[in-house]
Amino acid sequence: MQRVNNLLYAFVVLKDSSAPINDIKFILNDKRIRTQSGEITLYTPYKELISSYKSKFYGSEMWGIGFSLEALQNKAKGIDCRQLSSLQDGDLICCKIQTSILDFTSFDLQKGEAFFLAPSGKFSEHIWFNGFKTAPESKEQYKQWWCKGLRNDLCSWRSDGEIAKYLKGDYNRFCWKNYKEVDNNDLFPAKKLFGNPQDYYSLLNLTPQELHEVGGRIGGINLTLF
Repeated sequence: MQRVNNLLYAFVVLKDSSAPINDIKFILNDKRIRTQSGEITLYTPYKELISSYKSKFYGSEMWGIGFSLEALQNKAKGIDCRQLSSLQDGDLICCKIQTSILDFTSFDLQKGEAFFLAPSGKFSEHIWFNGFKTAPESKEQYKQWWCKGLRNDLCSWRSDGEIAKYLKGDYNRFCWKNYKEVDNNDLFPAKKLFGNPQDYYSLLNLTPQELHEVGGRIGGINLTLF
């Protein structure tokens, strides 16, 4: 068994979502991913995942949820990471979990233990934006956020270490002073909260080899992701 080193994050990818922004917001607010297939696939690393996804589904945008591997190992409910094995093809790795629900209710969104994947800055802001804050003296306005995320157009080349720096934020992105805990009415103004605790999501469950079929890569090895 080969053990993976220097990986910090794993990702679940939505499939055939008609309203991905609402789905992402609901999942992060509920802190659960439910699927009727009984299987949830985690992929890593991010830059290999998005490269493979774009090659396999040319013209389609990738939406998903990212997780800290450390948080998955120590905080996720109903998953025994010691018993999980993974598949690898090229640099892409996946771990298939036989479960209908991934429960990450104990994850800290403010710390980026769970976060979203969105195609671009425009879509990204529709997810994390949580109103404006006005500085009392200068009256300058700052955009508040309630969750963190990656925009694929800007982050597709980033390694896990670079993703960690990106999620940590700076003065203009995910600044800790501009964090505000979200309210359901803020997420979905003037309408009922989309979905309910019984909502299920269609997820990408291809193996790395299947994702790489367009690129002509073959073969695969077993290893331990966690």
